[in-house]
Amino acid sequence: MATDTSSLKTCSRASCSSVRSSTSSTGSAAAKARARAEAAKARLTFVEEEVNLKLQKARVEASMEMLQHKKEAAAAVAEAEALEAAIDENAEKHSCRLGLNSAPLETTQRTEQYVIDQTKVRETELPLCDVPAKAEPSPSYSISASHLKPEAKPFLSRQTGVAFQPPDTTSQQPCTYENEYVRKSCEAGFENIDMTPLQHFRPQNSNGRPTPLPCPISPDSNNCSSNINDFVRYLARRELVATGLMQFNDKPQNYRAWKRSFQTATTDLNLTASEELDILLKWLGKESAEHVEQIRAIHINHPQAGLAMAWGRLDQTYGSTEVVEDALFKRIDAFPKIANRDYSKLTKLSDLLMELHSAKAEGDLPGLAFLDTARGVNPIVQKLTFRLQEKWASVGAAYKRQKHVPYPPFAYFVDFIGLEASIGNDPSFNFVSHIELTPKMEKTSWKPSKQREISVHKTAVSPVPDDAGELAKKSDDCDKQCPIHRKPHPLNKCRAFREKPIAARKAFLRENNVCFKCCASTSHIAKNCKTKSQCSECKRGQLDIQLTDYPPTYSADDYNCDADHLGCTVFKRTKDDNQVAPSIQDVSFMKIMEEGLQKDSNNSWVAPLPFKSPRPRLPNNRSQALKCLLSLKRNFERKAEMRDHFLSFMDKMFKNGHAELAPPLSEKEEQWYLPTFGVYHPKKPKQIRVVFDSSAKYNGVSLNDVLLTGPDLNNTLLGVLIRFRKEAIAFTADIEQMFYCFLVREEDRNFLRFLWFQDNELSKDIVDYRMRVHVFGNSPSPAVAIHCLHQSVQISEFHVDLDSLPTAEAAINLLKRTQDALSKSNLRLHKIASNKKEVMEAFPSRDHASDLKDLDFEADTANATYVCDEIKPYTRRGVLSTINSLYDPLGFVAPVTIQGKAILRELTTQNGDWDAPLPQELEQAWTSWRASLTGLSSLSISRPYTETSPSAADKRELCVFSDASTKAIAAVTYLKITDAAGNNQIGFVMGKAKLAPRPEQTVPRLELCAAVLAVELADLISAEMDLQLDAITYYSDSKISGDMCQQTRTRQIMLRVSFSQPTYKTPIG
Repeated sequence: MATDTSSLKTCSRASCSSVRSSTSSTGSAAAKARARAEAAKARLTFVEEEVNLKLQKARVEASMEMLQHKKEAAAAVAEAEALEAAIDENAEKHSCRLGLNSAPLETTQRTEQYVIDQTKVRETELPLCDVPAKAEPSPSYSISASHLKPEAKPFLSRQTGVAFQPPDTTSQQPCTYENEYVRKSCEAGFENIDMTPLQHFRPQNSNGRPTPLPCPISPDSNNCSSNINDFVRYLARRELVATGLMQFNDKPQNYRAWKRSFQTATTDLNLTASEELDILLKWLGKESAEHVEQIRAIHINHPQAGLAMAWGRLDQTYGSTEVVEDALFKRIDAFPKIANRDYSKLTKLSDLLMELHSAKAEGDLPGLAFLDTARGVNPIVQKLTFRLQEKWASVGAAYKRQKHVPYPPFAYFVDFIGLEASIGNDPSFNFVSHIELTPKMEKTSWKPSKQREISVHKTAVSPVPDDAGELAKKSDDCDKQCPIHRKPHPLNKCRAFREKPIAARKAFLRENNVCFKCCASTSHIAKNCKTKSQCSECKRGQLDIQLTDYPPTYSADDYNCDADHLGCTVFKRTKDDNQVAPSIQDVSFMKIMEEGLQKDSNNSWVAPLPFKSPRPRLPNNRSQALKCLLSLKRNFERKAEMRDHFLSFMDKMFKNGHAELAPPLSEKEEQWYLPTFGVYHPKKPKQIRVVFDSSAKYNGVSLNDVLLTGPDLNNTLLGVLIRFRKEAIAFTADIEQMFYCFLVREEDRNFLRFLWFQDNELSKDIVDYRMRVHVFGNSPSPAVAIHCLHQSVQISEFHVDLDSLPTAEAAINLLKRTQDALSKSNLRLHKIASNKKEVMEAFPSRDHASDLKDLDFEADTANATYVCDEIKPYTRRGVLSTINSLYDPLGFVAPVTIQGKAILRELTTQNGDWDAPLPQELEQAWTSWRASLTGLSSLSISRPYTETSPSAADKRELCVFSDASTKAIAAVTYLKITDAAGNNQIGFVMGKAKLAPRPEQTVPRLELCAAVLAVELADLISAEMDLQLDAITYYSDSKISGDMCQQTRTRQIMLRVSFSQPTYKTPIG
């Protein structure tokens, strides 16, 4: 029973659920039906609006069609009036006007000719016009019957052949004629215009000639009007092709627009292929026309194929996607950097960016999608001013946050530049005061000669009055009282005065205004002295106290004079005559260094700042330094890695004692703040160098403007390389932070102040610091460092820190002695590298160099050879850069480089733009020379001159060869050594080549120039090699140059001969 009850309950619950489900389904269906009904009502509302809009559109279209017909009718009426005016002018031109009382025509031919002329005028000169839809009634004119000849022959109509008979001439009733012309055909050519005269005449016009009539309507008037409009457009387009097209300028970015314009203008002209080629050549540029001319010459008998090939060539050369993209990107790359407030250039950049955006939006240039990325936009941003760069960074970052995109699109950047350009060019927001600036003086082709100022002593004296009596009363009488002892004895007999040297006696007389002649009065001078004095010894007319002390005399036999020409001692030649003498500023610099250089208690060198004298007072530029520091802090927010490198550098500088907190100064005390910035070496991206900008100007002056730069105390690079190749054991070293090893004098440190964050933390306040050492950026710092270094140790290879010695022991000894000498002045020699393992093992690893590449050569430590870098690729503007990129100070590849220089001379002698293509006749020569540069990549030259050390050789001889041609002169030197066994070894030392001078000289004179070049090389090598040479031998294949060097009569070549005579011996051919 319990089971049954449970079953019943279960069924009851199931039944209720079924009812609810049925009810829910019915309600859902009803809701859907109501929704569909509501949707239908909504659609019905929009359908009604759509029908109303279509009705309005139909009415507007009908109105437009009616207005078009009215416009055509009005145009037809206007053109009909123009037609009548044209007929009047033609009638007057052909003198066909008949007067009121004119006599009748004498012959029938005159009448017939008149009709023919009128027909021709209507056919050839009648302006074409659209005809109105409804013909106007033809005007009539009357002709007196007496004007018609009875015997005139009837003339036939060209269309119908009906003979026209004039009315009876005896009748005096006026006869009315109406002349109408019906146009039968309106073909495209409009060459055959048929006119049918209708028989309606009313002779009413008094002048006796037909009145021009408008064209009546014909059944095909609509087609005629359309054809007339087409013909007018045809004529306009033909005129456009002849004179109105745009000339193509050979720029790919303009090619597509020009091509579209050309094709639009020539579409309906039905041109043949030859005609289109002719028109195409007329409107092409110089370079593109050359392509088409060559193609037309190839397809001279098949112009259609030539036309297709010409368009294909133009599309490939100027219209391809890659070419257009490359041209657009080149325009962006070539756009110059925009200066502050140069809003006109900013507008030009905005126009260029809009052009790029338009080309990108067309979708034909997929490469322009690169502009939607940061790498595409950042090169353009770098051309903006610093203010705009900061503003774009802020605006772009805001856009990224709002739109959640990786980078703002290029269109957004274009709008930004356009907005900034419009704001900058708006005069309403120009807040800069208009100050008249002094215009810059134009450069002239001449420079005024500056004469050197000469200091002279004063030679004029104050005039002495003739009446010296009054002056004598006021002056002391030296004849009665000695001015030295103030005793009553004359000056002439004073023993103390007589014992003085002549210079001291003259100085005493001058200071006391005593007469030089009598030495007894101060009332006159020697030229006005009337005293007759004489020497007590020789009785000459001069006092003995005035006698000059002459040097002791010598006989003529004591002198030896070997030279017998004039000026042998005055113009004596020395070996230093061709050396550059120090300037006045260089001498002042060395004097300041010698007087102010000293050592402190720590044995470090302390040097002053070498200021110019006189110099302007430096203003307080703290505001400038603060602005630069805040800008640098903003850069740190974007460049975290740079911030870490900068802070690390400054922390190391503070710990090493290179900088200190600056003491407070008074407002009147002179001071200068150095702006700071960081630079990275291309080969050291993880190491920053902080530079103190001493060249930053404030109020028109900078710190470097008031400092002496100093002389170039470095050894010449050429001399260092010559000595570096001398011996087998090569080594290199460097001084750690050489500039920071030399302190600045205490009173000069306020000129090296800078702003930085307290405790080297960006979150703290900005405080004043000052440098204790000479900094990078100061113009005299290199000269100061080298001068101090020379005071520590004298060594001639410190220019680039290279040297070579014959043995490893000698190299180790030199390096250790140098280290010890430098360490006494707190200088550390490190980064030691050598091609000998024993040398490297003699020093700890912390002193070893990590990179052995130096001076653009890769030193192979095993073979000790040089491997030259790869030659740069050739570009059109880079002709000069390609030639100069071959850095070859020792002349290893001089025969190769001289050929490039000769080609460069040919290019520069012709007037033309560097951006223009190479001349056709020189292109093959340049291509061949450039291809030959690839062979230099495998060039390997042994570093030592010879296998045997020149220092240990028995004989050392320098052999110099010289030669010349009409294009160039050259000289080359070799070192020839002979060992103890008599074996000879030869090594290349140096070569040099020069282009022959212009205008062209004779070959013997060029051979003499080559001999002079050989002597110059020999003098240079013998001075720099630091090796005792036993002989220098010159070789030449020119006997004439040898004879010139030995002669003394030719004046024109005296300078070259005198230079080479002391060393040049008999040439050996």
